[in-house]
Amino acid sequence: MELLLTHGYFLDEDPKELQIMKPYAPLGILYLSSHLRAKGFDVEVYDSTFGSRGELLGILDSETPSTIGIYGTLMTRRSVLDISEAAKTRGWKVI
Repeated sequence: MELLLTHGYFLDEDPKELQIMKPYAPLGILYLSSHLRAKGFDVEVYDSTFGSRGELLGILDSETPSTIGIYGTLMTRRSVLDISEAAKTRGWKVI
């Protein structure tokens, strides 16, 4: 894998959204991955919405360090910074 794309939103960490249960697909990341694959890049997407922080960190531990692109918003800022720091300490280049 040359590039791992993910975002900083974890549904299980958002009690209010767990009640509503109307999450949305990370379309921006999916569009970007499609474009990059068409250009010949080896891209994987980890949709953290239904995943967990532990699962994402497990991927960072088990894969050979490469590049990770993390999408964030003001709401997910803290999570994105935490993921970025964890990736950097494991040798990943963070975008």
